[in-house]
Amino acid sequence: MRDLSIDERESRLVVALGDDHRQGPKLRMRALLFGVVIFFLILAIYLTLPIPTKYSGLGVDITLYFGLGVFCYILQDEYRPRLRQFGLSRDVLRSRRTHAWMAAGLALGATNLGLIYGSGYLMSVMGPLHHTFTPGVQPLGRIFRQPFHPLVFGIIAPTLEELFFRGYLYLVFRQNWGRRRAALISSAIFAAVHLRNGLFDLYVFFGSLLDIYLDNKARSLAPSIADHASYNLVLSVIRFSRT
Repeated sequence: MRDLSIDERESRLVVALGDDHRQGPKLRMRALLFGVVIFFLILAIYLTLPIPTKYSGLGVDITLYFGLGVFCYILQDEYRPRLRQFGLSRDVLRSRRTHAWMAAGLALGATNLGLIYGSGYLMSVMGPLHHTFTPGVQPLGRIFRQPFHPLVFGIIAPTLEELFFRGYLYLVFRQNWGRRRAALISSAIFAAVHLRNGLFDLYVFFGSLLDIYLDNKARSLAPSIADHASYNLVLSVIRFSRT
């Protein structure tokens, strides 16, 4: 009984991705909200300060994602979830159920590329000033100069973002407020982080909701990681130019 009383007093993340509707004990969110504020401040500095060209690009991205990784480590110490709650344990990742929903995530990534760049192509052709909108491989010189760009941008970054937004953020909100509000709020924050323009932000918001749906069906972050990583990997190798 003493262990149970300790567990109740030290509220920790107990919900997992899936169809379980339990909310669990309320969690303190000071560490999480503080980290979100700091993340937005860093992002604002990154977007507004005149950073010299030689310091921009991959180096700054690595710094940002290193900070996000440290933040995930702090949240792990604060809430102490297990890999199974994120659906990242070995047995879950090997299951056919996870593989099937990962395939759905890859299909969603391909659909994302088709919708975004397909609409860009239509706008370039049907607009008042006609343009050619063609895909092409990134210059080999750039790939050789930044050989880790596909690794960072295509694998590490999506994995960290999914672990944070669809992992810690969604599950902590869900344990406190329930599934619907957790999905809406975490998706809104994800869209705000990727702020560009109204139409794109709305698209990112609904895409995040779809990723959460796939993750809950798979009981794993694997589908949204597959979606996010495939999308980023394509963009790290292929460029879409408009002339």
